[in-house]
Amino acid sequence: MEGEMILFDTDSFIELMRGNALVAACAREVGMDSVYINPVIKAEIQFKAVDKNDLKRVNARLDAFPVIPFDDDISDRFSNIFERYTLSHRPGVADMLIAATAV
Repeated sequence: MEGEMILFDTDSFIELMRGNALVAACAREVGMDSVYINPVIKAEIQFKAVDKNDLKRVNARLDAFPVIPFDDDISDRFSNIFERYTLSHRPGVADMLIAATAV
């Protein structure tokens, strides 16, 4: 994983898959080969599938993007930022996992 890596959040990635012109332009500007996802983003997008055929279609589109796996560094970062912000901001677990991956 060398070079610039852009991690879109789930909503932005869904808009990219829907063909939102503004999001697509942003992705093209940074380079589609720089756009990554993580397991949470992948699962949240798969969760929106309505049947097996839709899930196959979604997975085919997701396969074009590298997945940043959770490792010890991301897990530690997640624990730290979640503990830091859980009482003051009540963040969602999925959002904090995405944030930890992005950092």
